Amino acid sequence: SKFTHIFIDGYRFVDLIIVKCLNSKKNLKNKFRIVYVQHGRYTKLKRKITISNHYLKKSFFYLSFLIRTILYDPKFIRNLLKDEYSYIDIGFIYNPKEYWLRYHSDVKIVFKDYQEIGDKDFYKFSIRNEFPKDKILYLSQTLVEDTRCKFIDQLNFSENLKFLSSKFKLDLEIKPHPRSDINFLNKQFKNYYFLDDDLKEFENYKIIITHNSSLAMLFLENNIPVIFYRLTNERLPLGLEEHPFSYQADCEEKTSEVFKKILNKERDTKLDDLSIQVKKEYKSIFKYINLFI
Repeated sequence: SKFTHIFIDGYRFVDLIIVKCLNSKKNLKNKFRIVYVQHGRYTKLKRKITISNHYLKKSFFYLSFLIRTILYDPKFIRNLLKDEYSYIDIGFIYNPKEYWLRYHSDVKIVFKDYQEIGDKDFYKFSIRNEFPKDKILYLSQTLVEDTRCKFIDQLNFSENLKFLSSKFKLDLEIKPHPRSDINFLNKQFKNYYFLDDDLKEFENYKIIITHNSSLAMLFLENNIPVIFYRLTNERLPLGLEEHPFSYQADCEEKTSEVFKKILNKERDTKLDDLSIQVKKEYKSIFKYINLFI
């Protein structure tokens, strides 16, 4: 009863449990609104069930969270069985809205009202207005930590990437994912430079390489080539695969061919403040907070 608005920024198991629990608590006395903010360009994950410390910890957390929820609200199970959908009062979702409304509906989330917003990374980060540096930036992801690919596949990729950076005389830098196992990354990229966690401005890299990171959209929209290296059978999130500066590869040979193709189209100009222009084209969530809630 102390809160007027409760924010959710994900659609995972715990998020859905929270929303369902909140749905059951809403009445004339509890007039709070549930607000959802999309935080990335999602794709349907394909996990491999493997017994690991991460998997066991996550399973234990989910189970304990579910038990605590039932103890807190015994009616929760009945509501869970009664209606499979989770209802959100207002959702701030990415564009195009038709795609993301359908995507969230498929994961059993229904928005009573919604507003389109731009990718959050356009407001969180910028790219330096400078000539392209002879560098590659690897946007790491938690594919192994989340049991979405095998350790050996990730290791082979990192070895190939280091070989190609040396072959094409491009320095390689690493941006860890917020949930990355740093010890695991250090095993792959010992003596390579890791970007700081609090970095807000990127250099103008010649090539970006990742797997299906939403952050790639920031570079694509600034006409910086991004290579999506496939380590899983997951589809690329909407907006990444179709972009004219998007490339795909799944082995060293194909990646080498893409490197040559990109470097032959040498970018020898500055960004001309494209980062600023891109930001103006997208609607910020902050512009709409007061209007909708």
